[in-house]
Amino acid sequence: LSGVNHVFYHGTCYSPDEAPWPGWLFYASYEMNPRNPVWRDVPALNASIARCQSVLQSGAPDADVLLYWPIHEFWQRTGSLEQKFTVHARDWLEEQPFGRAAERLWQSGFDFDYVSDRQLGTARVANGRLRLPGGDYRVVVVPRCRLLPLDTLRGLLALATSGATIVFEEALPTDVPGWGRLDQRRQEFKTLLARITLASLGDSGLQATDLGRGRVLVGRILDALAATGIDREPLVDHAGLWFARRRSADGWRYFLANRGETTFDGWLPLARPSASVVVMDPMTGRTGRGRLRTPVGGSPVSVSLRLHPGESVILRAFERALPQEGPAWQVLDPAGAASDITGEWTVRFLEGGPELPAAITTGHPGSWTDLGDDDAQRFAGTAVYSVRFDAPRATAGHDRWMLDLGWPQSVSSTGGIYVEKDSNANTTDTQTAVFDFGNLQVVWKHRTYGDSPDPDYPWSATLYGDKGTLKASVFKYEYFERGKKEPALTGEALYEYDQYPEDRTEKDLERHVASAMRRHWQNYLHCVDTRTRPVADIEQAFISSASCILANMSVELGGRTLRYNPETGRVSGGRQANELLARPYRAPWTHPTPETV
Repeated sequence: LSGVNHVFYHGTCYSPDEAPWPGWLFYASYEMNPRNPVWRDVPALNASIARCQSVLQSGAPDADVLLYWPIHEFWQRTGSLEQKFTVHARDWLEEQPFGRAAERLWQSGFDFDYVSDRQLGTARVANGRLRLPGGDYRVVVVPRCRLLPLDTLRGLLALATSGATIVFEEALPTDVPGWGRLDQRRQEFKTLLARITLASLGDSGLQATDLGRGRVLVGRILDALAATGIDREPLVDHAGLWFARRRSADGWRYFLANRGETTFDGWLPLARPSASVVVMDPMTGRTGRGRLRTPVGGSPVSVSLRLHPGESVILRAFERALPQEGPAWQVLDPAGAASDITGEWTVRFLEGGPELPAAITTGHPGSWTDLGDDDAQRFAGTAVYSVRFDAPRATAGHDRWMLDLGWPQSVSSTGGIYVEKDSNANTTDTQTAVFDFGNLQVVWKHRTYGDSPDPDYPWSATLYGDKGTLKASVFKYEYFERGKKEPALTGEALYEYDQYPEDRTEKDLERHVASAMRRHWQNYLHCVDTRTRPVADIEQAFISSASCILANMSVELGGRTLRYNPETGRVSGGRQANELLARPYRAPWTHPTPETV
């Protein structure tokens, strides 16, 4: 938020495997190595940072204000001969009018960059804007100061003459710093000040004068910026919301963060004119078209947004309207009243050190360091909190409980052609695959020989739970409570011959799934109209298919565990595995890649 747009890990120092946990430590080092507690989640952390940096490193700064740093004012202070510019000795900033001006601008929603005497000497004016190597600006603000170098005052007035706007806070400077040629410099300084003949601007308390093609204003900074027509970002009026903004060829990029303690949920105004806005979540990679509202008069445009404490998003604001393509940004609302989860929680420690504590059971989940276990208090690493509970019955008939697992963290599989050895098939007749989602492992087993263990369900799925068993096929389903032989719930495929008599005669139609296909198409067409995601979108099909392909690759590689990165489309540290992602194609066909499609 303060302009940093490149992150690196300070300290990826070597530590031998035989060194006791946590290994060799180095001062001021992040210790980015496998013993770092965050190591397991580094791929997610890196992906989020990469998404942020890809936006914050593109385009150009979009600050309107250049805030001058009157360093000579600080140097002229009486007191210690040693003036420290350190993180801990901060009076060089916070106790100076310069620092207070910066804080006022920041809190009021004005983006600004700092500028020194030497940098001001490189500034040029074009079309009323100040141009420096770092960007274009609309105004220079000089904080309240008594001393100003002669060359700096001369340069500021030259910029004003060329068309720039210069703002002096409260009053003009009155003297020059230093002792060399003091009388001569003071006389020249006085002569330059005489060129500024100020007149009051109404009741604002501002004074102003035209100077060449530009203007000089003296007074309160915020009043002066309002008089120059510079818009502030009103989003900072919402407690805890902060932003960084950059200019791009087609509009602007906003990085927004909620650093407050409450959730923002509503319409967020943007100072820059925007005809379309795309919302992007750097943590998950999710994107969508933002819903906009334009008030009477046309400005400022507002975007519908929900930001929880600690959450951040990126907004791509476009000057021109985009085609209505792609999914809308989804802001999900609760389907009903919240339900308390009660029961015994289990804390299992997966990896870390100095040693793995035994599992802990507690009725009130919290930090493992506060659960009264000495080993847990010393532990740093990864743990899983889990609880078993009864899902509440549907409220108003539309509550939906679902588990969105996304991509597996790793896939491993073993198997082969053990029975049909004379077959020309290249897929296994016996296989077991493990899809690890971090806090849940999904195990798949199949065989293509022998009789079905249940003749009523030859092609089906059987789900075993601690409360019962669910058997399901495309024709029917049955749920058996634990220890019971009769099903507690049953259901069959829905046939709609009365409504759709053509289902009886349509060639090659699988009649038992016709109603399901019809519902999916209805859902799809509804989503086309509303620009929302369907119940079963193609992304989920892709993740499922790709996960199965990774399992088959693992078999071919002898059961090796594969960690696939969907952002890069590569398997981490797996040259042989990556070679299997694309097979040789017969000319003139080529394997489709992002570069070729």
